[in-house]
Amino acid sequence: MNMAFFCSLLSLSAFIICFKKDKSSIYPGLFLDIFAAFAALSYFLISRAYSEWIFFRISRAVISAVLILVSLFGLYILAAFFLWSSGIVLRRRKRTASNNLSLAFGIAIIAFIIASAFVKSIDAPDWLKALWTGLKAFMLVYFAHLCAFLTSLLLCNISKLDENQDFIIVLGCGLKNGEASPLLASRVTRAIEYAARQKAKSGTCPFLVMSGGQGQDEIRPEAEAMKIFAVRQGYDPRHILLESKSRNTSENMAYSKKVIEALNTSNRKCIFATSSFHLLRSGVCARRAGMKIDGIGAKTPLYYLPGAILREYIAYIVMRKEASIAVAGLSFALGSAAWTLRLFDMPICSQIHLFFSLAIH
Repeated sequence: MNMAFFCSLLSLSAFIICFKKDKSSIYPGLFLDIFAAFAALSYFLISRAYSEWIFFRISRAVISAVLILVSLFGLYILAAFFLWSSGIVLRRRKRTASNNLSLAFGIAIIAFIIASAFVKSIDAPDWLKALWTGLKAFMLVYFAHLCAFLTSLLLCNISKLDENQDFIIVLGCGLKNGEASPLLASRVTRAIEYAARQKAKSGTCPFLVMSGGQGQDEIRPEAEAMKIFAVRQGYDPRHILLESKSRNTSENMAYSKKVIEALNTSNRKCIFATSSFHLLRSGVCARRAGMKIDGIGAKTPLYYLPGAILREYIAYIVMRKEASIAVAGLSFALGSAAWTLRLFDMPICSQIHLFFSLAIH
């Protein structure tokens, strides 16, 4: 119990340090998840030591029931949720590859359930079992990574920022019939609301840097459509700057930085405004462009979130493709080796294989 408590304090300290240093990083979420795991383990050990207390007995029974339900039906519930989300997205939005991610992920979960049942039902050869264990190890590692990503994304959304900014970079995301799409309009609205609170509090009005170029199927740059929308909402056009060359988030940040620097002003306190699911990766892109800034997120419809978050997670992995490939290969190799060496009665490998099996199932 003392070791679990010490590890929880250590991971909590690491979380606080990482969060203060860089909110737009996956490490705060990772250490917070580790802290939660060790805190739960500490609670479990304490509840065993004081099992005669009615509070601990009831809480352990409730937690055990929840864990059993999740282990038995969690994958089915997750698959159903993604299929439900994909159905709404495909009815309300274009049938693009990114909008099909929820459907693909839901089908992948169902395929895994069927494949797992098939491997268990047959007398599979050892090489197939080794490969299957490697696949489960790979899935476990990236499930933990996805949890850290989600936790970090949540932290970005709940963080409070000072309402004392000189610039708000508003990130573009596509037009609809030449006008700001609902998703893009929500980003501009979020920036305007933030600016209105700041003006009411301090009397200063930040510049909105509308950032977005013109796509092949768009009649005008996104930045221009964003400005038109903001002016219609009553925002002073004299406090709107345009950056109309960028084609992705990295260019949004790099080119917006040049627009701000061109003003030759010493006041450069800046944040960015985007969708809630886009905050983490946008922060990473900002830091790569040389701007240590945080962001504010516009609300996103629940049905759209699963696919949008998956798209962001994939894009985040691609940004670190070398490390991602190395981790994927290493986790698969360790899982396969754990099964293979288990055949030679090596206890540690048997324990690793058992861990992978229990974690996935």
